[in-house]
Amino acid sequence: MLLYSNTKVLIIEDEEMFRTILVRYCQMWDYSVVGSCDNGRDGLIQTVRLQPELVLIDIDMPEYDGLDVIAAIQLKAPPTKTMIITNTSNGMNLPKALKLNVSSIIDKRTDSFDNIGKVIPDVLAGKKYFSPTVRDAVRRLYPESVSVGTL
Repeated sequence: MLLYSNTKVLIIEDEEMFRTILVRYCQMWDYSVVGSCDNGRDGLIQTVRLQPELVLIDIDMPEYDGLDVIAAIQLKAPPTKTMIITNTSNGMNLPKALKLNVSSIIDKRTDSFDNIGKVIPDVLAGKKYFSPTVRDAVRRLYPESVSVGTL
């Protein structure tokens, strides 16, 4: 049995196939998937209603942007940890994501589902994880202010 077995997880992802796979993997890892949504508005409503310990969320989604949802979660459900799982790691949204102090940013294009599963317990324990492509983008954006050890 996993240390964080039965942890309540909500998945907010607009790509149906990716959302379905994430749900199945989370269940396989013994997390309790309390819901999944295909847009930010419904995701925020479900987060406030269900109070999951962890939200896996995309950035680019219909209705509400993932980063706006994370900002609202921090106000309305502050204990909830957030992991961004996105294919937008080119740095466009990084300043806002870093300002929101997200727990993790995972690049869908380069990280495997198994790696996501390995990262979740660390995030639940309060640690941070950023995919290598995200770390590289942060270094390009903030070359003087970011040390390798902080990401």
